[in-house]
Amino acid sequence: MIRRLSKCLVLVLIFTFFTQLIFAQQKELNIYVGGTYTPSRLMPGTAVRQVKGFDPIVEKYQKLHPDVKINYVKQPMGEIRTWLVTQLTGGTAPDICWTQPDFVNEDIGKGWWLNLDPYLEKPNPYVKGNKRWYDTFYPGPLEVWRAADGHLYMILGDQVQVGFYYNKTMFRKYGLSVPKNWASLMDIAKKLKNNNVTPFAMWGADLHQVTWLSGWLTNFYFWPEIEKYDKDGNRWISKTEIAEAIKKGTFAYDSERGIARLKTLKEMYDYAQRGFASANEDLAKRLFLTQQTAMTVTGSWWLLDLTNDPLRKFDFGVFYFPVLDSKTSPLIPDGVPPTNKAAGYGALQLAVTNSAIKGNKVDLATDFLMFATAPQNAGPVIKETGTALPTIKGCTPNPALKPFFESISYPAAPFQEDD
Repeated sequence: MIRRLSKCLVLVLIFTFFTQLIFAQQKELNIYVGGTYTPSRLMPGTAVRQVKGFDPIVEKYQKLHPDVKINYVKQPMGEIRTWLVTQLTGGTAPDICWTQPDFVNEDIGKGWWLNLDPYLEKPNPYVKGNKRWYDTFYPGPLEVWRAADGHLYMILGDQVQVGFYYNKTMFRKYGLSVPKNWASLMDIAKKLKNNNVTPFAMWGADLHQVTWLSGWLTNFYFWPEIEKYDKDGNRWISKTEIAEAIKKGTFAYDSERGIARLKTLKEMYDYAQRGFASANEDLAKRLFLTQQTAMTVTGSWWLLDLTNDPLRKFDFGVFYFPVLDSKTSPLIPDGVPPTNKAAGYGALQLAVTNSAIKGNKVDLATDFLMFATAPQNAGPVIKETGTALPTIKGCTPNPALKPFFESISYPAAPFQEDD
């Protein structure tokens, strides 16, 4: 008995020794993954619905790497950009941090964000057969946010998309189907109006909705002139290129193409509800939900609200922006391909900060990002949110957003910066 107790004691001491050794060598990584992916358990009383968020990814990574401890930074209160600048300036930001792509590119030269290009060229060990981490992503959403210095400082794992929501019940009533091109969309609007139905719920209290539509039309009306403005040959007109073209007078909205584009935009607004110019997004949503309009233009982030709203008494669906062709204007050639108008914005937007650089955690931080963006790990987490589309190959989108999903693989809209 004593001998057995002695053996047990020795085993306990050995276990304790190695446990202490592991924890003594334990590496910590602080992450802020944004409001969408921070688990609801960390935001009691603020979450509209309960989500696991990044919990499954963190748990699996820590199990695979028992010497690593992942610490969440909770949702900061107030204006996020102010918080970010304060943390980054003081060198106290999380090692991995959610950020808007605009913010990262505004901060070039400050040493706040890690250039990820060298790591994107390495294999992702968590994706079987992968030779280059970059190849696991659809390039359009990433390339839009390549900075002026030519580098990528942020990983975009998902993307919100904009397009049309439509009342399926109303479409069936009037024998309508999803439009194949812009001309057929206008035919649908005309038929609805002739049946005393307001086709579109629109808002003008801010410029978001009109910007999406305006930019979409620009890509078709100015498609034949891309080479005129695209100095670096990547078929994407950057902020600098469009600014130079405007200064030179080679790109203008009072040109023949510009005026034709605005007339097409005005035609659509002729089918909007009265008073749309002063309406806000919430009012447009109410009009659509209460079947006072048949369609509206907005983003994938509306999906859960529309699905769960008790006021909705009809089936709805989504479709991406219809292409424009010569049926709309002789200035537009037939066969212009659709592009990813919304490329570049999402919720899974993560970058490595100066805190990781200073704390010698860059390899750990990039390894965790590789793990987090492996499709088997990112896919279920993105799908759970229900409002964004994965930009990682091999992930399955929320089924209700499937009509938007093909747009993720489209090249970036060439006139993304015309807004």
